[in-house]
Amino acid sequence: MNTLTRAGVTATLAVTAITAAAATAGATPAPNTPAAPTAPTAPAAPKLDRNSLSADILPGVRYTSNTADSSVVITSPLGTLTSQGGQFQVASPQGQVLAGTPKFATPPKAALNAKADQHAAAPAASAPKAASTVGGAAFVGHSPTEKFDIAVQAAVNEISLAISIGTMAGGAIGAAAGCGVGIVAGAIVGIAPPVDIVTAAAGCLVGAGVFASLGAVAGGFIVGVPAGIASGIKFQNSMADPAIYAE
Repeated sequence: MNTLTRAGVTATLAVTAITAAAATAGATPAPNTPAAPTAPTAPAAPKLDRNSLSADILPGVRYTSNTADSSVVITSPLGTLTSQGGQFQVASPQGQVLAGTPKFATPPKAALNAKADQHAAAPAASAPKAASTVGGAAFVGHSPTEKFDIAVQAAVNEISLAISIGTMAGGAIGAAAGCGVGIVAGAIVGIAPPVDIVTAAAGCLVGAGVFASLGAVAGGFIVGVPAGIASGIKFQNSMADPAIYAE
């Protein structure tokens, strides 16, 4: 009896399986429904370097500094001036070194920030900015008073660095220009052309001294004022939203 029951159940299951297979084979396949488009994920806002500061000091002239290694990069259509730890390098727009240190021992951080700023300039022009282009101090775990002190110290360091670089660069440019002016002035007030070596040297030294002083003052003002404004913006951003800045 049990044998007959098992045989009946087995036969029933076999018939059911054959019927289901036939139904599946003859059924009309369901149309492929395209998946709903996935909304694009907005990219996370990039973290800004808390030690970096960038500002346009003149039309077409960009100043970038990084207080982590006291480096500065000033880019213009005529070339690039890079400074790090008292060393200077002047390069052409194509990157050829014209004067100063041929190669820095370690890449200046300001140069890396300047390159990142240039790469981000094109997308930023067509997309709304989520944050300022200047860095700010990270304040996680600090009290409001400590946050203020850190931001103030960062601003002091950045402004001091900008004025120092502006003064040195302006003084060097003024000395070079003043030497030429002094030689010409020496020729005018000299006994008679051609100017002798003594007169030319004296005119060069006097002109270089005068114009170096003027250039130092002008350079400190031209670089320091825009950097000070950018540092003030950075201070405001640092106090308002420190989360946008990298640790």
